[in-house]
Amino acid sequence: MRQIVFFLMSILVLLILGCHRFAPETPPANLLPLKATHRIDKIDPDTEGAEYPGNRGQDELVIYTPKYGRRTGTNIWGYEAIVEQNIVVALNRNDSLIPENGFVISGHGKAGKWITQTIKPGAYVRIENNSLIITYPVSALIFIANKYIQQAESRLSISAKNRIPYPQIKTLVRDARYYTKKASKTKHKKRAREYAQKGVIMAKKANAMFKESKTPELRGAWVRLTQKNPQQIRELIAKIKQANLNVIFPETIFEGYTLYPSPVGMIPQHPMYKGWDPLEVLIDEAHKSGIQVHAWCHIFFVGSNSPLITEHSDWLARDRNGNPTSQIEVGYNYFCPANENARRFLQENFKWLVAHYELDGFQFDYIRYPASEVGKQEFCFCHNCRQQFFEQYQGDLLELTPESNPKLWQEWSEKRRQDITRFITETGSALREIRPDLIISADVFPEPEEALNRIYQPWLRWAERGGIVDFFCPMVYSIDTSEVEKTTKRLTELVPPNTPLAIGLGYFIYKDVDKLAEQIEAVRRPNVVGEVIFALNQMQTLDYELLGAGVYRKPSPVSFTTY
Repeated sequence: MRQIVFFLMSILVLLILGCHRFAPETPPANLLPLKATHRIDKIDPDTEGAEYPGNRGQDELVIYTPKYGRRTGTNIWGYEAIVEQNIVVALNRNDSLIPENGFVISGHGKAGKWITQTIKPGAYVRIENNSLIITYPVSALIFIANKYIQQAESRLSISAKNRIPYPQIKTLVRDARYYTKKASKTKHKKRAREYAQKGVIMAKKANAMFKESKTPELRGAWVRLTQKNPQQIRELIAKIKQANLNVIFPETIFEGYTLYPSPVGMIPQHPMYKGWDPLEVLIDEAHKSGIQVHAWCHIFFVGSNSPLITEHSDWLARDRNGNPTSQIEVGYNYFCPANENARRFLQENFKWLVAHYELDGFQFDYIRYPASEVGKQEFCFCHNCRQQFFEQYQGDLLELTPESNPKLWQEWSEKRRQDITRFITETGSALREIRPDLIISADVFPEPEEALNRIYQPWLRWAERGGIVDFFCPMVYSIDTSEVEKTTKRLTELVPPNTPLAIGLGYFIYKDVDKLAEQIEAVRRPNVVGEVIFALNQMQTLDYELLGAGVYRKPSPVSFTTY
């Protein structure tokens, strides 16, 4: 049973982490959508003989009413909204209590993602013709504003005045109540909505200010630049400064392309940046504001449509059938970490980057083999790997399986881990020779055992050895704060003392800055020097304001040492 659970969790991690690939940028929008709909797949499904708990299948949206039972009985691979009297009153992960005066909306996969992105407390819900219809009338905004106002007033009554900006919070609560009342009395719908939204924003800011603002800490965020000119980059930096973030990790070498103009014969610049150098502008503007810039670089992952895939097809990692494209990480292609030509090519690109830009740091991402799953798809069996195996063992690598020769399989797996360790060690040393003060980090899977056996990334050994990187970024992505806190606690107990960790938080999953602040507080532990948010592309203007008013209220220097 434990093996089955571990297998399922591994799949989930790969789907969530698999990774570090961007969802589309969140477009500018109102505080809440006016209307959204989704097909209902099942209502009160029969669970006898069901394949999945709650009989909620892949990508399905299911409604559970009191006729179904007391709880939904669903598993952790989904998200749920609790509805009372047609109003959403709370969000949950799984196995929710079904209210007597309402129902639970439960979604898996695509439907679960739709719930996290669309449904907020206060939404009005109705069911018509097997469709779920979500609307946010003014009454919903008033409901949300009052919820935050009551929460802030309750906190004010028990908070120590010297630990929070008490006068500012009182003023915000007063103004929030004023606009909320004004919205309820205004008959003009558009104006009433504007008043209600003001009430929500002020009440949210008031609650944000109760969060502790800790210093020093690393406050980072990953970002894929979509800005089209220097002015737009200046506007981005202004928002980052407002949020009191102190490190940004721009996607600099990614999916077989670069952010910057690159020399002929190296990794090509992405077509979206042709004609200018966003990296140079970003570094200049960030440094003016006291913000560090760390180049976030995909190492062996080369995307799905980069020219490198055809130009260097002999460098690609391949499965037993000679296929270079992953079925587990759908559409992904990687250079083989054991191919010396690929390794030299990548190292030359990284050295050129560090030599030509005033970077504060360099971050290794995809510093691993493609994800492997015995019996489904395994890497790497390219011509180069087969030749290395033959030279060492006088046999055919294609014939090797964990069952055919367990000892040799483990030996060859260890060789793959050494490929990754040798590359990060050699490359890090080469980059530090060019820029001795360069800060080096690595993005890693949060489950060390899975990292070791599925992607051959022995990052816990690197921590034990010390000196390979300055800090690790475990990608602890979940909507469940207790899960994030538990994983972080386990990691701080696993790594050697004084091993700096900057916890990667999955804002892209829930897109809720209140949840983000909650998770930031949850991961503040010994060995944790800060957190890195994935990603700025999903954040809106209000999110920056709330971070700067709340959990990041006090400006902080960057910390790369434990505290």
